[in-house]
Amino acid sequence: MTKTEDQQLVSISSIAERTGLKVPTVSNWRRRDDTFPQAAAGTSTRPLFSLEEVKEWILKTGKNVQFQERSAVQPLADLLRGRYDTAEYHQVLFSLLALARWVQSNDQSPLAETSKDDFIKLANLSIASLSQDRPLVATAIEQLLSESKPPGDEDLFANVFSKIYAHGNPGQLAAELTDLVRQTSWIGGAEHLSTPAFSDFLVALLPRGGSDFADFGSGYGQTLSTAASLEPNWSLTGLDINVQANQIAACLLYTNGVSAELCSKDVLRSAHEESFDRITFHAPFGMRLNDEDLQAIAWPFGKPPRSNADAAWPQVAYRSLRQDGCAVVVVATSVLTRGSTTRDILKRMVSQGAIEAVISLPGKTQINTAIPVSILVLRKNSAPSEVLMIDTAQAAAGTIQNAKDTDVADAYAKAIASLEAWRQQGTPDSEISAAVPLTELLAPDAVLLPQRWLLTVEAPDKNKHVVEEVNASYRALADAVQQQPELPSLLPVAETPQAAPLHALTEVGTVVRGDFSSTRNSAADTTTSPKVQVVTIGTVRNGHSEERTSPARTAKKSPVTTQAGDILITTTGPINARVWDEEGLAVDKNVTILRDFSPAWDPYYVASQITAENNQAMLTGITIKRVDVKQLLVAQLSLEAQQAIGQAVRDYSAFADAARNTATKAEEHLAALQNSVSSGTVSPA
Repeated sequence: MTKTEDQQLVSISSIAERTGLKVPTVSNWRRRDDTFPQAAAGTSTRPLFSLEEVKEWILKTGKNVQFQERSAVQPLADLLRGRYDTAEYHQVLFSLLALARWVQSNDQSPLAETSKDDFIKLANLSIASLSQDRPLVATAIEQLLSESKPPGDEDLFANVFSKIYAHGNPGQLAAELTDLVRQTSWIGGAEHLSTPAFSDFLVALLPRGGSDFADFGSGYGQTLSTAASLEPNWSLTGLDINVQANQIAACLLYTNGVSAELCSKDVLRSAHEESFDRITFHAPFGMRLNDEDLQAIAWPFGKPPRSNADAAWPQVAYRSLRQDGCAVVVVATSVLTRGSTTRDILKRMVSQGAIEAVISLPGKTQINTAIPVSILVLRKNSAPSEVLMIDTAQAAAGTIQNAKDTDVADAYAKAIASLEAWRQQGTPDSEISAAVPLTELLAPDAVLLPQRWLLTVEAPDKNKHVVEEVNASYRALADAVQQQPELPSLLPVAETPQAAPLHALTEVGTVVRGDFSSTRNSAADTTTSPKVQVVTIGTVRNGHSEERTSPARTAKKSPVTTQAGDILITTTGPINARVWDEEGLAVDKNVTILRDFSPAWDPYYVASQITAENNQAMLTGITIKRVDVKQLLVAQLSLEAQQAIGQAVRDYSAFADAARNTATKAEEHLAALQNSVSSGTVSPA
């Protein structure tokens, strides 16, 4: 057996995750089969196993499972299992990545297998070298040595460091580790990050120019990295009260070659000590203030309420701007409609020309909360006569599953383009924005909610087009009624002497998981990234593919696409299934394909059985119900019986689809008519 520190160690839950099985299934393997590998580390209640030994055992026993590929940084995290708490993984790894970057930059050449003594020597050399220009990085590496858990941690660190150095690209590993932190709840630290697209969006809202940029509540420095790439001439500053977050940010920025001054300060009490040309502030929501907080600064627009600090953060950012500076502040959308003190503060900001634009976003754009958020764009030393109101919530409606899997890049890009057009030409994009005079915003009943100021005015031409579509759908429904004037006769049923055998879908055909995701898209990608037709959860329900922006692919394998005759199955409840005949469409990762059926199965019958109540009961979860498609069961009838049921399913489905499409078009026409009449621009001909 190889040395424990050279192995990739995995837990029972990790094996289940990587094979797509349930934890009890893997636990049963271990309990019921004496040949299952022995634990290589861990404890009796939380054993850890050699990944290679588990793979070999699965191959020898003929289990019909495959391990999912992992990023290069995950095996490094596996090496820390059993020695460190999972929440400490990223702190250790970011420090080692920074050390590897320093070794590369200073032409230090460790051996292929760095010894403990060599590792300690390199670490001490880096600490001495970095203590002046990168003191937080030096401190992180120093703490790695001084706070290591004896015995043997230096040997462990030397082993992990060797693998990092052998990889040759600490920057790539740092990016993968950041993704792992953001997407994996058990590793911790996601509260210090946002989605890459959201960071891109915040920085893109700032006008170019100026000499310096600050990110208040900078966390792990993600927005600072974005600012460095979009405006290389900016001098960067990050303020965050969390000392550990600043150390990790320092290591991450150093590994990526970004220079920034990081300050471990309370933003509320110290941000006004310096001023900046450009500021982003991803502020905390709903924080309470004490008397000391309220006396911390002279509030330019009024003292915020003690019970909620949301009205404090825009003032903190504005106070820290230089003349002609610009800041974007993220707030909970509910702030825009509050009364009393918060409303008075916002009105003073409007009256004094502090607010250039308000942008509302849909819910689920943030990692740690599903509430909708809005952005206040602040300008200092400006005298606007109007405020630009931008509503992206409708543009992004129905595209968001959660912040880790979001497709709002188009909405972000529209908001950026509308604000830029407003700045350059004074003309907003009327589809999602409107310029509202200050006199209207200062009315007693006025609120800063963009939706309030964006009336949906349907053009007559659009109404005419909708009416034509409705008429076409009515004709299609009439045709369907003529083709199917009566519902199909009910199939006679009878009890069988012996229950039909139940088969898992893996025995019916080949199960293939969809892999399309636009999570990594940024707002800047939307003009260059190609559009593709995608099968989504909605597609399986309504039978029509959706157009999405194609993400940048780093994987070498080809993307999963549809083949004629596939059964598409939604993995987020309720379960839907549909036989699909169009080839070459990308498949969303929340959709699974069943294909390559044996001749003993009718696909339409199988699709109908997948959605039966017995299988719907397999959904698990509270907020979002999901299902492992491999666990679904189908009763095997004779092929003739399956075909009879399959034909009945087609007959009913064709009629139901036509009726559903007609109802949808009629509702669209009704909404268009209501909106047009309510605007006062349309009346019956």
